[in-house]
Amino acid sequence: MTPTNLAVACVVDGTVTYSVEYAYQDPSGDPSTVPVAPVAVTAFPDATVQGKSDNEVAFMNDPVICWRVTVTAGAGSVSATGLQAGIAGP
Repeated sequence: MTPTNLAVACVVDGTVTYSVEYAYQDPSGDPSTVPVAPVAVTAFPDATVQGKSDNEVAFMNDPVICWRVTVTAGAGSVSATGLQAGIAGP
């Protein structure tokens, strides 16, 4: 969609260290193969949400195929919600 503005809100439950990452490859695999096998992607770190332990929001202004949250330490979880600009609500 245009404009490409994606917000990823991360909410921490417990005590964790985490980062937001994005990729330009499709992790769902090659749809021409049966069965479709997931593929490894090259993930790039978000510049602002790296090594965080509190609630944060990452903003992406360039098109990406996917994003993820990686927990690197601690006990607990991170719940992440992404919202693309221009998408209407229900």
